[in-house]
Amino acid sequence: MSRRLGPRLLEGKRGTTGRLRTAQDRSRLLKSPTSHPRDWGTAFPSDDDNVGEYRRDADSALEQITYLLPLLADVFRGRLGLEPSGDAERRLGLLGAIQLLNHYHFQDIGLPPKGDLELDADRAADAVVKAEKHVGSLLAKLKEFRTYLREHNLGVFHAAATDIERYIEILEAHPAPAGGVAA
Repeated sequence: MSRRLGPRLLEGKRGTTGRLRTAQDRSRLLKSPTSHPRDWGTAFPSDDDNVGEYRRDADSALEQITYLLPLLADVFRGRLGLEPSGDAERRLGLLGAIQLLNHYHFQDIGLPPKGDLELDADRAADAVVKAEKHVGSLLAKLKEFRTYLREHNLGVFHAAATDIERYIEILEAHPAPAGGVAA
């Protein structure tokens, strides 16, 4: 007699952690036509108790992709000669620039930045709004980082230097939209 998979199977018995108890239960979960990969998160044992951390990281990445897709589509339309619908290239530049500054650690020049340009667990749209509000200090910090890399002959950071040049070029070529911040 086959048992239908659903929330009851994932709940487990009273006192369990919600993980499937046996290899047979896991096998049935994978073979079930109604099973979905998003339900597998607690189905497999893990040595790490930070399952919530992994789910939050995955949700953050999914949110960022969801934010980026329409922007990339708009840039692509512009490259094809169609009329772009907004300031997608500027928003992509703002997001890339603020994430780049928060990625590197150079205490000499105050990276990662603190205060206005600091990213904690900001969503992509929030990071763009934050960068747009402080675009002057963002550009100044990018230029300071570029100068630091040149003066200290840090060629191993070639990718960062190339990205910095591109972000400065984008932000200077596409002025802020009239009427304020765009998310």
